[in-house]
Amino acid sequence: MTIEKVRQDFQDRLDARPAGDRYLDRQWERSTLKEALAQGVTVDIARQALIELCQDQGFLLESTVLRDARHRLSVRAAGNREIDEREFNDVTTFIREKLGDRLQEGEIHRMLCEIIEDNQYPINRGVFGRDNWFARVKEVAGVV
Repeated sequence: MTIEKVRQDFQDRLDARPAGDRYLDRQWERSTLKEALAQGVTVDIARQALIELCQDQGFLLESTVLRDARHRLSVRAAGNREIDEREFNDVTTFIREKLGDRLQEGEIHRMLCEIIEDNQYPINRGVFGRDNWFARVKEVAGVV
């Protein structure tokens, strides 16, 4: 399958979406990429084609926003700088501004907690470890 055919298939899927809906969640992205993979396209080529098409046409991929959030957290955590509650809230605001009201705050917190835990980013727990804000956020977000 050629890259042009892949882009056309992606374009057809984008055209089939409701008018005005420019947001593509991870489930939609995953199913779209699976179709391309089933037709013999590598994941890297399919993903790059989808990203380029979305950028060209003003669609927003949830995974792109999460990648940017992950980058912000990794920059903070570089050199063992701990992520504090203010930084966590700043990244939450960044995601909310990008996605609007598409995700509830609890969902955003759940995603950020997973990113922090998956990457084992250091957490600032306050003076003498008394303010365990991260545990509090995880509990409210339902991350166990």
